[in-house]
Amino acid sequence: MSESGEINTNRRNKRLINTIKRSPRSPGVYIMKSGKEDILYIGKAQNLRERLQSYLEISRKGNRIKNLISKTLSIEWIITANETDAFILENTLIKLHKPYYNIQLKDDKTYPYIKITTKTKFPRIFLTRQFIEDGSHYFGPFTNVRSARNLINIIKHIFKLRSCGEKIPGKACLNFHINLCSAPCINRIDFETYRESVDNAISFIQGNINSLLIKLSEEMQVYASSMLFEKAAVIRDIINSLNKIKNRQHIIMRKNTNADFITVMKRGEISLAGVFNIRNGVLLNKEIFQIKNPLHESEEIIMRHFLIKYVRMSPNHANIIKTDKVKIRIIYDKILNKLNNNIRLTSIYGEEEREIINLLKKNLIYEIEKRLLEKYSKKDNALSELGSILKLNKLPEFMACFDISHLKGDNTVGSAVVFKNGKPLKKRYRRFKIKYVKGINDSTMINEIVGRYFSHTENQQIDLVIVDGGAIQLRNAKDALKKLNLNITAISIAKRLEEIYIDEKKIISLPVTSSALKLIQRIRDESHRFAISYNRKLRRRELKFLLQQIDGIGKVKSIRIMSHFRTIKSLEESSIMDIEKIPGITHKLALSIKEFLLI
Repeated sequence: MSESGEINTNRRNKRLINTIKRSPRSPGVYIMKSGKEDILYIGKAQNLRERLQSYLEISRKGNRIKNLISKTLSIEWIITANETDAFILENTLIKLHKPYYNIQLKDDKTYPYIKITTKTKFPRIFLTRQFIEDGSHYFGPFTNVRSARNLINIIKHIFKLRSCGEKIPGKACLNFHINLCSAPCINRIDFETYRESVDNAISFIQGNINSLLIKLSEEMQVYASSMLFEKAAVIRDIINSLNKIKNRQHIIMRKNTNADFITVMKRGEISLAGVFNIRNGVLLNKEIFQIKNPLHESEEIIMRHFLIKYVRMSPNHANIIKTDKVKIRIIYDKILNKLNNNIRLTSIYGEEEREIINLLKKNLIYEIEKRLLEKYSKKDNALSELGSILKLNKLPEFMACFDISHLKGDNTVGSAVVFKNGKPLKKRYRRFKIKYVKGINDSTMINEIVGRYFSHTENQQIDLVIVDGGAIQLRNAKDALKKLNLNITAISIAKRLEEIYIDEKKIISLPVTSSALKLIQRIRDESHRFAISYNRKLRRRELKFLLQQIDGIGKVKSIRIMSHFRTIKSLEESSIMDIEKIPGITHKLALSIKEFLLI
């Protein structure tokens, strides 16, 4: 980082600290921005100042939190009457602005619904991706488009609802001729009978098959008694179709329970939410939603966001929601009641309910394993593509990447990271202090660290060398390999245009969608991260001598600080309150120390 860059960072940190000091001790929502309108993250808090002050303890956070804070230029807040209102406002603003770092449903705009236009004379049924408050009946959302289409086909087969355009055509379409529509367009069915079919279809989708069968049986008897045998035969066929579906359904609860069972699961980079819709004790539907979780929030926080989202987007949710992931149920009960007065959140009780939630978890585990398998197969594709582009004799199982890091020429270090089959092999990572090159000369430093790394025979099991840089860096890496008589393919990747150098004259540009390019970039970025982390580690060793640069801290106070915390790492991991405990260190000085450690 340049000197001007450090000054700008210092100013930004001071502004954020002053903003946080002015924040209220009230419940509300805070908004972290990278610019005037660019929202990075929206969060809620029972006490805004306490929550925002926790961000100052940056060294305790993971890399993702550090990345968020490093991009934050300003913080705003909205005070609410209570924590419940803060929950709801947070979710509303996230839905509106869709900040990158917030938990959200992946592709929630594309989830389809089944729509029945009950406000029209002859309602139609079709699939839509727009949920509009227009008086129609909506069912969903469906995470699987195929299952939604299959359900529509079943309804058309049993109840013969039309699926043609908004305006009724003047002639019968193909659906009538293949017995999937009752053809109100040519008056093959009267208004009352058609509306009965619509009501029955809605009842069927809602899972009320038993009550629907009773109702239809009574109607069939009435028609038969009145000698309306054709109408009685139509209802008989519907009853037979419904009985076939009922016999295939699995009764999952002994009682005629109507409830939605919900749980969430996080495994590495994958976060999922699962829903079982149980109606009259029967498992009516299963949906699995993929969650975008950039900050790797806990399962309980994922559940908090998903519950509010689910109630808002699911028009046919049950009045009872059962889950195993909520600790303080009363808070969520209040939130959901504000969204829908009839809804009630309950915990999992009894062996029967535990079996259901465990079955839902098994479905999530299966889905995670399937997605991981797909992810690994993409890695295999990346290796195959890379091997083909570079015309290698075999797939590059082992790849090593080299990078240089320094700050204005000080504490210059090099890094070597190794990937095996597209995954980091950290036991073969190495760090280097530059020994032989003076001044700032990245290309000759590459020559030094490549030579030092491969001088150890245990490091020579490499199929491809990647260098962060352009033609000059690549030439120096190849020279180092040549001196050691190693016949290893080497390439470099230049940051500015992300071009791949095969040699000094041969350059290739891969499309941004290329899996091979993404793999090279991932390895290069990991090498860069590893080099920078070593550079920072060396700088931290010197910080004990630099503490005296902080206004108000002299030799005595710096000795007190270092004797209390022993290491810079423990000082970084301490809170402002911990630092204040040192004699002579005021709250203002403690804030200055934390700010200094952010640089």
